[in-house]
Amino acid sequence: MPASKGNDPSALYARLLAAFRDEPANIRKAAQQVGCTWRTADRTWRLGNKRAGFPSIESVINAEREKARAMIE
Repeated sequence: MPASKGNDPSALYARLLAAFRDEPANIRKAAQQVGCTWRTADRTWRLGNKRAGFPSIESVINAEREKARAMIE
């Protein structure tokens, strides 16, 4: 079920971030899990939500991975 335009952008972003943490870059699964369109999930993965001030989820996950690697070393 596609997310309606009335959805809170921060809640949608948080749900997509959680879904992408489980399976990074799996656009289709994240969209299904969250209940938004593939296009919305893809755009948020690559570009974030500039209007709401959120960075791309891809960059967030990459930063988390780098931080985790640095903690191991």
